[in-house]
Amino acid sequence: GSPAPEQPPAKSNPQAGEALSLTEVADEYEAVGTVRSKTRSILSSRVVGNVLSVPVREGDTVEAGQLLMEIDDRDARASQREAQAGLREAEDSLEEVGHSIAAARSGLDAAQANVQLATLNFNRQKTMLERKTVSQQDFDEAQARFKAATADAVRAQQMVEASLSRQKQVEARI
Repeated sequence: GSPAPEQPPAKSNPQAGEALSLTEVADEYEAVGTVRSKTRSILSSRVVGNVLSVPVREGDTVEAGQLLMEIDDRDARASQREAQAGLREAEDSLEEVGHSIAAARSGLDAAQANVQLATLNFNRQKTMLERKTVSQQDFDEAQARFKAATADAVRAQQMVEASLSRQKQVEARI
């Protein structure tokens, strides 16, 4: 026969009561990319030493203040003890220098007093020599005592200055 007349496509009518069915839909998505950390840190040591342990691995999540690496600190502790001993020694030296400065100043005071006395005696002897009431030998002895007292005062001043210089050196060491 004759061909059947074409029928128009069926229209879907939601009110006609179609049956619904559930089907699984994949909710995965695959993509190529690189994952990077928000924060990146470069680690370095301020001291030289053997690494004793590394309790974390690359990629681990770490907290602020967490131990990342343990370094043998025996050499650093020995250096610290040595520095502390040097400091104590320098502090003791500073105390000793303080005593030396006090002694040198006392010596300078005594030397200056001797210079004053020797100066008075020398001037008296000089006047008496001019009046011919003292011998040349007595005058020469007074003059020698004056020169010795002056030299002692200069030496005492140098001792004070040397002690003050030593004090500055010790303070610089500290």
